Amino acid sequence: MTKISDLRWRSALVEGFAVLLGITLAFSIDAWWDLRSQRLESAAYLYATRTELEANRRLIVQDLETIESWIAESAGYLNNVVAKGANPTYDAVRTMVWRTGPNQISPLLRAAIDDLISSGGVTLVESPELRRSIAQYIRVMERDAGEQEDVRQAFIQSVLPYHLEHASFAEYEWEEYVGVPATDTTFELDREAFVENRSYANLLISRMLGYANLRDSHKAVLANIDATLSLIDDLGFDSESE
Repeated sequence: MTKISDLRWRSALVEGFAVLLGITLAFSIDAWWDLRSQRLESAAYLYATRTELEANRRLIVQDLETIESWIAESAGYLNNVVAKGANPTYDAVRTMVWRTGPNQISPLLRAAIDDLISSGGVTLVESPELRRSIAQYIRVMERDAGEQEDVRQAFIQSVLPYHLEHASFAEYEWEEYVGVPATDTTFELDREAFVENRSYANLLISRMLGYANLRDSHKAVLANIDATLSLIDDLGFDSESE
């Protein structure tokens, strides 16, 4: 009788152990699967983010050259057309007004980074350094967008009204672009409003300062992109990963 009881006790123990082992194994498989899914999801987010960072890096490098050319061009106009003692031709003044237009650069891409944040995918990124770098990237991008808007508003609020009052848009070949027949309307610009003129010199200097701010914010974004890409590479992930 005792042997039968011992056998039943041992059988129940083995059965209980088997059940416990099965439950533990099931939880382990679920945990492994969840972790694998999270890592695959994180990799997908990082792939899209890295691709976007590389595209923005190319845009910024190109933009920096363009911004430097705008600053140099404005400095040339300041020295050769507007400064004291300058004696430019009428056509030189006319060209300056035309060239001092609403120059803008393309906004940076941010669909992938916005998706990473709005979806909560950034929480799947295991590296705290990378998460901080991504957060910093968003901050410098927003500052850069603000600098771009400042340049745009400076033209709208300061340069454009001055041109409307003292320049002559009628001198430019605008009819074909608008799609109307050529007109006989023409006026000469007010040369004294530009040549050896303090007000316009201030506008050009302010314009260059705005471009310089935009240049600096672009460089800050570029530095952050390089740092973020380096951190992604440290994880063993590159643009060809899947």
